[in-house]
Amino acid sequence: MTNELPFNLFDGAVYLCLAVAVIAGLRSGLMRGLATIVGYLIAAPVAVAVTPYLAPLANARLQLTPSQLPLLFFAVFFIIGFLLAALMRGAVGEITGHRIGVVDRAAGGFLGAFRVVLLAVLMVMVFDRIIPAGREPEFLASSKLRPILSEAGRQGLRQLPPDVTEFIDRAKREHGL
Repeated sequence: MTNELPFNLFDGAVYLCLAVAVIAGLRSGLMRGLATIVGYLIAAPVAVAVTPYLAPLANARLQLTPSQLPLLFFAVFFIIGFLLAALMRGAVGEITGHRIGVVDRAAGGFLGAFRVVLLAVLMVMVFDRIIPAGREPEFLASSKLRPILSEAGRQGLRQLPPDVTEFIDRAKREHGL
């Protein structure tokens, strides 16, 4: 099947996610966006602590295989994260008022864009550092954004302490990647 689209799928996905994140950020504002992030940051360790207690209950009812247990963690994480994020956003609304100012909206749009760009750079860096050259998927090989995101990732890696990049390289060698 030939690619008959006028654009690369990866580039299109990044642009679509960027547009959605900016619009969502403009609608919610910076403070509510940060409250959502904090809610999910709190949810992660809570889900790690709660999931082992829920696993036997879920396994008794659903007969989960060991390969399905991570799905339970993600379900717990998303449920707790959604609830905490909603509570945090409500608290921000009560503290700051229900009107969202222009500066807050603009900063929220910027935060949304920053999150998408950061995830796109991370995804490209995973492919650059782990997948051998020439074996990357076609959607990434023909991307016009990939060189820009790769360079941003390289600049970011240069800012990390040397032991972090050594750890990445060692893990790559140990796992035969």
